[in-house]
Order: sequence, then structure tokens, then C-alpha cells
Amino acid sequence: RSSDLITTPGGEPRWQLCSLFRLPEFDGQVRLVCMGIDITERHRAEEALRALQQGFESAFYGSPTPARIFSTLDFGHTLACNDALCRLVGHSREQLLSHNIRDLNLHVDLHARDRLLERLAAEGRIEGVEMDLRHPSGEVRTVLTYMLPVSWQGQDAWQSQLVDITERKCAEEELRNSRRLLERVVDAIPMGIFVKDTESNYLLVNQWMANFMGATKQQLLQHTNALPVAQR
Repeated sequence: RSSDLITTPGGEPRWQLCSLFRLPEFDGQVRLVCMGIDITERHRAEEALRALQQGFESAFYGSPTPARIFSTLDFGHTLACNDALCRLVGHSREQLLSHNIRDLNLHVDLHARDRLLERLAAEGRIEGVEMDLRHPSGEVRTVLTYMLPVSWQGQDAWQSQLVDITERKCAEEELRNSRRLLERVVDAIPMGIFVKDTESNYLLVNQWMANFMGATKQQLLQHTNALPVAQR
């Protein structure tokens, strides 16, 4: 049995699956029967699927977003990973492919990882769940995790993509620290200080001003519109 490319009298190429059978001899002569089935459409579909898979693999490996393909049967079994993931977690592709993820001590909170997998099994995908990953150097990176089902080389699998938000989290923490410092400085000034937006909502108010208004700072910041007009 073989697949052969033939050309029709009209010049159109067609794929044919040919099978050759030998008939039992009954007059001393050998007789063969050849049967052909037109598989052109199936062949085209297979070619399109291969091209699609190759395109997916090229995009996967070349993506600047850390990504990993893992088995639906075992979260720790890595089927494929790209260079961006290797740089993020500090392990080579060979290490990730040959070791179970659980043995590499990547996840800071194992219970959070297990809850993530339970949610994946229940919902069929993950959208932006925050996780902490440990680099071999000891550095902890915070990532947003996305997971969805994919087909990888003919088998069902999961693809995970990670967005590193470590710098963003650090910037947010620095902003919070700067605001706390500003509030302490403003609270130490013995006169009323406040900042409002165009709708007369308090954005900043010091303790002296809150005492003068007969309210707490939290009340002024969160419930401005509930105060009498004379107090706004």
C-alpha cells in the first residue's frame, strides 16, 4: 500500500492510495489486483494541519512571552518551552524537559499552585492569576498566569503563558511608600491642607483639616459626596 501523486488527463494533480493484492493461482498464472482510492482532499487537509502546526510552533518558540506546553495528564511534565521561559525561571530547556516541574522548586506557594490546577481542571482555562516563581538565585518573580487547552504534535495539552509583573509590583509598592511618606509630612503641618478633584472629591487631606471638619480622614476621602454642601 502506498500514496502516489498522479496527474489526471486534464492536468490536475491528485493523490491516490493504492493497494496491491495477489489473487490465488488457478491456471498457473500470477494475477495482481490494484485498487486505488482518491485521498486528495485528505492529503490537502493533512498538509494544511501540518502547516498550521508548524506556524504555531514557530510563534511559540519565537515569542518574547514566557510559554510552556505541558501534558494534560501531568502538570509537571513539560512537552515544550521557549527561550523566554528559560530566561525567566533560570533553567535550561534541557532541564525543563527532562525534570518534573515539581522537582525544580519553582513555585513559592505550593498550595497556590495546587489551587491553580484545581481551577484549571474545573474551568478549562486560567486568565491572569498571580503567582510567585523562585529563580535558582533565590530571587522571586511575580507573574500573571494564563492557561488554555491546545493540541501539541497530535496530543491534547495545556499551554501556559506568563507575564512578568515584578517591576510593576515594585513600582506600585514604591508609589504606596511615597504616598505614605507624603501623608506623614502633610499631617505634621499645623494647618489645613487638602487636594480636591474637579467634582469636589477629596484626593488628599491632612489630620488638621479632618479635625477641623469634625470627621476622620477616611470619611473625607471616601464619602465626600455624602457630606453636607457646607462641609465640602
